[in-house]
Amino acid sequence: FASNPLIAKRHAGEIANLIILNTSNKGLCGGINTYNLKALKNRVEELKRRGHKIFIYSIGKKGFDYCTSHYPEYLFNKTPVILEEKAGFDLEQIKNEVVEVISKNAICSSSIIYSKFFGTTTQKTDEIHLTPIHSSKLTAGHSEKYHFDSSVGEVLKKLIPEFMLCKILLSVFENAT
Repeated sequence: FASNPLIAKRHAGEIANLIILNTSNKGLCGGINTYNLKALKNRVEELKRRGHKIFIYSIGKKGFDYCTSHYPEYLFNKTPVILEEKAGFDLEQIKNEVVEVISKNAICSSSIIYSKFFGTTTQKTDEIHLTPIHSSKLTAGHSEKYHFDSSVGEVLKKLIPEFMLCKILLSVFENAT
């Protein structure tokens, strides 16, 4: 299962990174979008200095508009992904597109930039790691084996995108709050 592109660590050849940017669809939300865009700018500059290939997937109209004018060469989605709170958050398309960009472009690392909600007066820009997913070591005394109907590779192939979807959903909820 180490050949799964969502798990595999890649170091050979050109190093590619995916940044998922989460912003609002409208302004009037204080400095939240400004801080998220500043974090994106800093991350892009850092990756450019290292010579990495960059992909940006933008969720929210404000981030999409910014990336269209400042980073069009890095922007993966060519139309804005606008999530409406009233209609519910259908993230299946986002999950499929993120898995596609990671799989097809040999992405070695991906992260999500969003506003973390601490309280009504405190929100801070945060960046969470998405891939590669690192396995945790079992501690001594916890060496139980699990038995699956399918192979471990097949289970991980279905489970990892759902894990990624949960992290993306968390960032969308935090940002929307």
